[in-house]
Amino acid sequence: MNPNDSPTVKRFFGMDIHRDYAVLVAVSGPNQVVMPARRVEYVKLESWLKQQLTPLDEVAIEATVNAWTIHDLIKPLVARVVIVDARQVKLISNASVKTDAQDALRLANLLSVNLLPVVWVPPPPVRDLRALVAHREALCKRRTIAFNRIRSVLNRHNLEQPDDLVQSQDWLALIQVQLSSVERLIIADHLASLAPISARISGAETELARLS
Repeated sequence: MNPNDSPTVKRFFGMDIHRDYAVLVAVSGPNQVVMPARRVEYVKLESWLKQQLTPLDEVAIEATVNAWTIHDLIKPLVARVVIVDARQVKLISNASVKTDAQDALRLANLLSVNLLPVVWVPPPPVRDLRALVAHREALCKRRTIAFNRIRSVLNRHNLEQPDDLVQSQDWLALIQVQLSSVERLIIADHLASLAPISARISGAETELARLS
């Protein structure tokens, strides 16, 4: 957009984001549409935003998996950009019809009257910490699943088992004859997975300590 053609009125944009595209609507007040719904492919979104947005504008985005990236892209271009809780928006609007354009218009209207349930946008270092905590949690779940499946096989035969299945595996040699070939394979596979998973957990915890 040519700077000489920039709107002099504040616009409120609602932005409905999908994986490959975004739909945007702008209003100057409730239901006062100044830009009808526009679908912009994601690959063209950055250049479109830089051409169309002005420092007077405000933008509302529903919280999605790529919302932080879009937020960071828009923030330097406008007066305000917010990310909102989509579940709370549905409760506020109580809309029975739902399309991309209507979702974007709903966001724009609520933004224009400052009724959006805004969520906190964490800075990039906090996002990294959150991602790392989630990664560690997923690894811990995988480790727990492996332990549980080993113990499930052993419990099936009422076999005695040590508290620590990994440190010493002498117990495994003692019970081999009581297990089927499939059960031996299952236990061996899960035991083999435990060491690398535990190493990855340790690596994640080391990085968490460094970042914290």
